[in-house]
Amino acid sequence: AVGNAGKINIETGSLSIAPGGRIGSTIFGEGNAGDVTINARENIEIQGFEDPEIDNEVPTGIFSNLEEGARGNSGTIKISSNSLNLYTRGQLRASIEYDAEGTGGDILVETGSLTLNNTGTIFSSSVGTIGKGTGGDIEINADTVSINTGALITTQLGRGAEGKAGNIEIKANSLSLNSPNLKEDSGPGDRSVIQTSVSTGARGDGGNIEIETNSLSLRGETFLASAIRREAQGNAGNITIKTGSLSLDKDSAIVSRTFEMSQGTAGEIDINANTVEIKDGATIESHTGGEGDAGNIEINASDSVLISGFSDLLLLERIFRDDTTGEVSGIDE
Repeated sequence: AVGNAGKINIETGSLSIAPGGRIGSTIFGEGNAGDVTINARENIEIQGFEDPEIDNEVPTGIFSNLEEGARGNSGTIKISSNSLNLYTRGQLRASIEYDAEGTGGDILVETGSLTLNNTGTIFSSSVGTIGKGTGGDIEINADTVSINTGALITTQLGRGAEGKAGNIEIKANSLSLNSPNLKEDSGPGDRSVIQTSVSTGARGDGGNIEIETNSLSLRGETFLASAIRREAQGNAGNITIKTGSLSLDKDSAIVSRTFEMSQGTAGEIDINANTVEIKDGATIESHTGGEGDAGNIEINASDSVLISGFSDLLLLERIFRDDTTGEVSGIDE
Protein backbone atom coordinates (compact mmCIF):
# COMPACT_ATOMS: atom_id res chain seq x y z
CA ALA A 1 0.00 0.00 0.00
CA VAL A 2 1.10 3.56 -0.73
CA GLY A 3 -0.17 6.59 1.16
CA ASN A 4 -0.10 8.47 4.44
CA ALA A 5 -1.87 7.53 7.62
CA GLY A 6 -4.09 10.17 9.18
CA LYS A 7 -3.48 12.31 12.23
CA ILE A 8 -5.11 11.59 15.58
CA ASN A 9 -6.18 14.48 17.84
CA ILE A 10 -7.87 13.86 21.18
CA GLU A 11 -9.15 16.51 23.62
CA THR A 12 -10.43 15.04 26.88
CA GLY A 13 -10.80 15.52 30.60
CA SER A 14 -8.95 12.29 31.37
CA LEU A 15 -7.83 9.18 29.46
CA SER A 16 -7.39 5.59 30.65
CA ILE A 17 -5.95 2.87 28.39
CA ALA A 18 -6.50 -0.66 29.78
CA PRO A 19 -4.44 -3.77 28.88
CA GLY A 20 -4.59 -4.34 25.14
CA GLY A 21 -5.82 -0.83 24.39
CA ARG A 22 -4.04 1.05 21.64
CA ILE A 23 -4.10 4.51 20.09
CA GLY A 24 -1.86 4.83 17.08
CA SER A 25 -1.01 5.75 13.51
CA THR A 26 0.88 3.08 11.56
CA ILE A 27 2.40 2.58 8.09
CA PHE A 28 2.78 -0.93 6.63
CA GLY A 29 3.79 0.08 3.07
CA GLU A 30 5.10 3.40 1.75
CA GLY A 31 4.08 6.68 3.32
CA ASN A 32 4.14 8.66 6.53
CA ALA A 33 2.45 7.81 9.79
CA GLY A 34 0.37 10.61 11.25
CA ASP A 35 1.03 12.60 14.40
CA VAL A 36 -0.79 11.56 17.56
CA THR A 37 -1.76 14.50 19.80
CA ILE A 38 -3.55 14.06 23.13
CA ASN A 39 -4.50 16.93 25.43
CA ALA A 40 -6.00 15.89 28.77
CA ARG A 41 -7.08 18.47 31.33
CA GLU A 42 -6.55 15.94 34.12
CA ASN A 43 -4.86 12.52 34.04
CA ILE A 44 -3.65 9.97 31.50
CA GLU A 45 -3.08 6.37 32.65
CA ILE A 46 -1.74 3.52 30.51
CA GLN A 47 -1.52 -0.02 31.89
CA GLY A 48 -0.39 -3.11 29.95
CA PHE A 49 -0.63 -6.83 30.57
CA GLU A 50 1.11 -8.49 33.53
CA ASP A 51 2.13 -11.42 31.30
CA PRO A 52 5.06 -10.30 29.08
CA GLU A 53 4.24 -12.86 26.39
CA ILE A 54 0.73 -11.50 25.99
CA ASP A 55 2.07 -7.97 26.05
CA ASN A 56 4.55 -8.75 23.25
CA GLU A 57 1.64 -9.97 21.10
CA VAL A 58 -0.77 -7.20 22.09
CA PRO A 59 1.18 -4.13 23.26
CA THR A 60 -0.68 -1.42 25.16
CA GLY A 61 -0.15 2.29 24.68
CA ILE A 62 0.16 5.18 22.27
CA PHE A 63 2.08 4.52 19.03
CA SER A 64 3.27 6.04 15.76
CA ASN A 65 5.23 3.40 13.84
CA LEU A 66 6.68 2.31 10.53
CA GLU A 67 6.11 -1.44 10.61
CA GLU A 68 8.31 -4.20 9.15
CA GLY A 69 9.67 -3.33 5.71
CA ALA A 70 7.85 0.02 5.49
CA ARG A 71 9.29 3.15 3.91
CA GLY A 72 8.52 6.64 5.17
CA ASN A 73 8.41 8.55 8.47
CA SER A 74 6.71 7.83 11.74
CA GLY A 75 4.76 10.69 13.27
CA THR A 76 5.26 12.73 16.41
CA ILE A 77 3.52 11.80 19.66
CA LYS A 78 2.50 14.86 21.69
CA ILE A 79 1.09 14.44 25.18
CA SER A 80 -0.17 17.24 27.44
CA SER A 81 -1.82 16.47 30.80
CA ASN A 82 -1.94 17.23 34.49
CA SER A 83 -0.35 13.83 35.15
CA LEU A 84 0.87 10.91 33.03
CA ASN A 85 1.19 7.43 34.55
CA LEU A 86 2.54 4.35 32.75
CA TYR A 87 2.25 0.98 34.50
CA THR A 88 3.06 -2.65 33.71
CA ARG A 89 4.46 -2.33 30.19
CA GLY A 90 2.34 0.61 29.16
CA GLN A 91 4.14 2.38 26.32
CA LEU A 92 4.65 5.57 24.37
CA ARG A 93 6.46 4.50 21.21
CA ALA A 94 7.42 6.15 17.91
CA SER A 95 9.56 3.71 15.96
CA ILE A 96 10.99 2.37 12.72
CA GLU A 97 10.62 -1.39 12.92
CA TYR A 98 12.52 -4.35 11.38
CA ASP A 99 13.96 -3.64 7.91
CA ALA A 100 12.05 -0.35 7.65
CA GLU A 101 13.60 2.89 6.36
CA GLY A 102 12.79 6.45 7.34
CA THR A 103 12.78 8.95 10.17
CA GLY A 104 11.41 8.16 13.61
CA GLY A 105 8.96 10.55 15.20
CA ASP A 106 9.62 12.54 18.34
CA ILE A 107 7.89 11.91 21.65
CA LEU A 108 6.97 15.19 23.37
CA VAL A 109 5.53 15.12 26.88
CA GLU A 110 4.39 18.11 28.91
CA THR A 111 2.81 17.24 32.25
CA GLY A 112 2.68 18.15 35.90
CA SER A 113 3.87 14.72 37.03
CA LEU A 114 5.24 11.77 35.06
CA THR A 115 5.38 8.37 36.77
CA LEU A 116 6.68 5.11 35.29
CA ASN A 117 6.19 1.95 37.36
CA ASN A 118 6.76 -1.77 36.84
CA THR A 119 8.24 -1.76 33.33
CA GLY A 120 6.24 1.27 32.22
CA THR A 121 8.14 2.46 29.14
CA ILE A 122 8.67 5.61 27.10
CA PHE A 123 10.47 4.26 24.06
CA SER A 124 11.52 5.98 20.85
CA SER A 125 13.20 3.24 18.85
CA SER A 126 15.50 4.90 16.37
CA VAL A 127 15.65 2.09 13.86
CA GLY A 128 14.73 -1.59 14.16
CA THR A 129 16.96 -4.51 13.24
CA ILE A 130 18.72 -4.02 9.84
CA GLY A 131 16.69 -0.87 9.23
CA LYS A 132 17.97 2.52 8.08
CA GLY A 133 17.13 5.97 9.36
CA THR A 134 17.28 8.58 12.07
CA GLY A 135 15.54 8.05 15.37
CA GLY A 136 13.22 10.51 16.99
CA ASP A 137 13.98 12.48 20.13
CA ILE A 138 12.29 12.25 23.51
CA GLU A 139 11.54 15.58 25.19
CA ILE A 140 9.93 15.74 28.63
CA ASN A 141 8.86 18.87 30.47
CA ALA A 142 7.36 18.21 33.91
CA ASP A 143 7.27 19.33 37.49
CA THR A 144 8.16 15.87 38.83
CA VAL A 145 9.46 12.77 37.02
CA SER A 146 9.60 9.46 38.89
CA ILE A 147 11.07 6.37 37.16
CA ASN A 148 10.57 3.34 39.37
CA THR A 149 11.37 -0.37 39.42
CA GLY A 150 11.69 -1.82 35.92
CA ALA A 151 10.79 1.36 34.04
CA LEU A 152 12.68 2.60 31.00
CA ILE A 153 13.17 5.73 28.89
CA THR A 154 15.36 4.96 25.88
CA THR A 155 16.33 5.67 22.30
CA GLN A 156 18.32 3.16 20.29
CA LEU A 157 19.75 2.24 16.93
CA GLY A 158 18.66 -1.37 16.41
CA ARG A 159 20.78 -4.46 15.85
CA GLY A 160 22.60 -4.27 12.50
CA ALA A 161 20.88 -0.98 11.60
CA GLU A 162 22.34 2.16 10.05
CA GLY A 163 21.53 5.70 11.14
CA LYS A 164 21.45 7.62 14.40
CA ALA A 165 19.72 7.17 17.73
CA GLY A 166 17.56 9.99 19.03
CA ASN A 167 18.35 12.35 21.89
CA ILE A 168 16.71 12.45 25.33
CA GLU A 169 15.99 15.79 27.00
CA ILE A 170 14.31 16.09 30.39
CA LYS A 171 13.47 19.35 32.15
CA ALA A 172 11.84 19.00 35.56
CA ASN A 173 11.78 20.43 39.04
CA SER A 174 12.73 16.98 40.36
CA LEU A 175 13.81 13.74 38.67
CA SER A 176 14.22 10.48 40.57
CA LEU A 177 15.14 6.93 39.54
CA ASN A 178 14.34 4.34 42.21
CA SER A 179 14.91 0.59 42.33
CA PRO A 180 15.80 -2.05 44.92
CA ASN A 181 19.47 -2.48 45.77
CA LEU A 182 21.58 -4.61 43.43
CA LYS A 183 21.62 -8.31 44.37
CA GLU A 184 23.16 -11.45 42.87
CA ASP A 185 19.71 -12.66 41.77
CA SER A 186 18.48 -9.32 40.44
CA GLY A 187 16.36 -9.61 37.31
CA PRO A 188 15.37 -7.33 34.41
CA GLY A 189 12.29 -6.11 36.23
CA ASP A 190 14.39 -4.72 39.09
CA ARG A 191 16.16 -1.91 37.22
CA SER A 192 15.26 1.61 36.17
CA VAL A 193 17.09 3.15 33.21
CA ILE A 194 17.42 6.29 31.08
CA GLN A 195 19.56 5.27 28.12
CA THR A 196 20.62 5.88 24.54
CA SER A 197 22.39 3.05 22.72
CA VAL A 198 23.75 1.72 19.43
CA SER A 199 22.98 -1.99 19.26
CA THR A 200 25.21 -4.91 18.31
CA GLY A 201 26.55 -4.61 14.76
CA ALA A 202 24.86 -1.27 14.09
CA ARG A 203 26.53 1.71 12.41
CA GLY A 204 25.82 5.19 13.68
CA ASP A 205 26.03 7.45 16.71
CA GLY A 206 24.10 7.25 19.92
CA GLY A 207 21.92 10.09 21.10
CA ASN A 208 22.80 12.67 23.72
CA ILE A 209 21.15 12.89 27.13
CA GLU A 210 20.46 16.33 28.58
CA ILE A 211 18.89 16.81 32.01
CA GLU A 212 18.01 20.08 33.69
CA THR A 213 16.43 19.84 37.14
CA ASN A 214 16.59 21.26 40.64
CA SER A 215 17.05 17.77 42.09
CA LEU A 216 18.36 14.54 40.49
CA SER A 217 18.38 11.35 42.54
CA LEU A 218 19.42 7.79 41.56
CA ARG A 219 19.03 4.98 44.08
CA GLY A 220 19.45 1.22 43.77
CA GLU A 221 19.73 -0.49 40.39
CA THR A 222 19.30 2.70 38.39
CA PHE A 223 21.32 3.83 35.40
CA LEU A 224 21.69 6.95 33.31
CA ALA A 225 23.72 5.72 30.38
CA SER A 226 24.90 5.95 26.78
CA ALA A 227 26.44 2.90 25.12
CA ILE A 228 27.93 1.45 21.92
CA ARG A 229 27.36 -2.33 21.87
CA ARG A 230 29.56 -5.18 20.63
CA GLU A 231 30.77 -4.94 17.03
CA ALA A 232 28.97 -1.62 16.55
CA GLN A 233 30.56 1.38 14.87
CA GLY A 234 29.84 4.86 16.14
CA ASN A 235 30.22 7.23 19.04
CA ALA A 236 28.30 7.05 22.29
CA GLY A 237 26.24 10.09 23.16
CA ASN A 238 27.24 12.75 25.65
CA ILE A 239 25.54 13.13 29.04
CA THR A 240 24.95 16.68 30.28
CA ILE A 241 23.39 17.42 33.67
CA LYS A 242 22.48 20.77 35.21
CA THR A 243 21.03 20.44 38.70
CA GLY A 244 20.91 21.97 42.13
CA SER A 245 21.61 18.66 43.86
CA LEU A 246 22.83 15.33 42.45
CA SER A 247 22.59 12.21 44.61
CA LEU A 248 23.77 8.72 43.58
CA ASP A 249 23.21 5.95 46.12
CA LYS A 250 23.31 2.15 46.44
CA ASP A 251 25.03 0.91 43.25
CA SER A 252 23.48 3.42 40.83
CA ALA A 253 25.55 4.74 37.92
CA ILE A 254 25.96 7.52 35.38
CA VAL A 255 28.03 5.95 32.62
CA SER A 256 29.08 6.22 28.98
CA ARG A 257 30.93 3.30 27.45
CA THR A 258 31.72 1.17 24.40
CA PHE A 259 31.64 -2.63 24.42
CA GLU A 260 34.14 -5.21 23.15
CA MET A 261 34.92 -5.28 19.42
CA SER A 262 33.24 -1.92 18.88
CA GLN A 263 34.72 1.06 17.06
CA GLY A 264 34.10 4.52 18.41
CA THR A 265 34.46 6.77 21.42
CA ALA A 266 32.59 6.86 24.69
CA GLY A 267 30.69 10.05 25.41
CA GLU A 268 31.58 13.01 27.57
CA ILE A 269 29.92 13.43 30.98
CA ASP A 270 29.43 17.03 32.04
CA ILE A 271 27.82 17.80 35.42
CA ASN A 272 27.08 21.24 36.83
CA ALA A 273 25.54 21.24 40.30
CA ASN A 274 25.50 22.94 43.66
CA THR A 275 26.03 19.67 45.57
CA VAL A 276 27.10 16.19 44.44
CA GLU A 277 26.82 13.11 46.67
CA ILE A 278 28.04 9.65 45.59
CA LYS A 279 27.50 6.87 48.13
CA ASP A 280 27.60 3.11 48.73
CA GLY A 281 28.87 1.71 45.43
CA ALA A 282 27.48 4.36 43.10
CA THR A 283 29.75 5.49 40.23
CA ILE A 284 30.22 8.05 37.46
CA GLU A 285 32.34 6.57 34.66
CA SER A 286 33.30 6.72 30.99
CA HIS A 287 35.32 3.89 29.46
CA THR A 288 35.88 1.79 26.34
CA GLY A 289 36.02 -1.92 25.66
CA GLY A 290 36.82 -1.62 21.95
CA GLU A 291 38.72 0.73 19.65
CA GLY A 292 38.42 4.35 20.66
CA ASP A 293 38.86 6.75 23.56
CA ALA A 294 36.93 7.10 26.77
CA GLY A 295 35.16 10.40 27.23
CA ASN A 296 36.10 13.12 29.67
CA ILE A 297 34.22 13.54 32.94
CA GLU A 298 33.85 17.08 34.24
CA ILE A 299 32.08 17.89 37.50
CA ASN A 300 31.61 21.50 38.58
CA ALA A 301 30.06 21.81 42.03
CA SER A 302 29.61 25.29 43.49
CA ASP A 303 29.10 23.97 47.03
CA SER A 304 30.33 20.43 47.79
CA VAL A 305 31.23 16.95 46.49
CA LEU A 306 30.86 14.02 48.91
CA ILE A 307 32.04 10.49 48.06
CA SER A 308 31.56 7.83 50.74
CA GLY A 309 30.68 4.23 51.59
CA PHE A 310 31.02 0.99 49.66
CA SER A 311 28.84 -1.51 47.81
CA ASP A 312 27.15 -4.40 49.55
CA LEU A 313 28.51 -6.65 46.79
CA LEU A 314 32.07 -6.80 45.45
CA LEU A 315 32.99 -6.71 41.75
CA LEU A 316 29.49 -5.73 40.66
CA GLU A 317 28.60 -5.90 37.00
CA ARG A 318 26.94 -2.76 35.76
CA ILE A 319 23.62 -3.38 34.10
CA PHE A 320 22.28 -2.68 30.61
CA ARG A 321 19.18 -3.88 28.85
CA ASP A 322 19.78 -6.31 25.98
CA ASP A 323 18.90 -4.76 22.62
CA THR A 324 17.06 -7.73 21.18
CA THR A 325 15.51 -9.60 24.11
CA GLY A 326 14.67 -6.67 26.36
CA GLU A 327 16.49 -8.40 29.18
CA VAL A 328 19.34 -6.84 31.09
CA SER A 329 22.92 -8.03 30.82
CA GLY A 330 26.22 -7.02 32.39
CA ILE A 331 27.80 -3.87 31.11
CA ASP A 332 31.00 -5.75 30.32
CA GLU A 333 29.39 -7.92 27.65
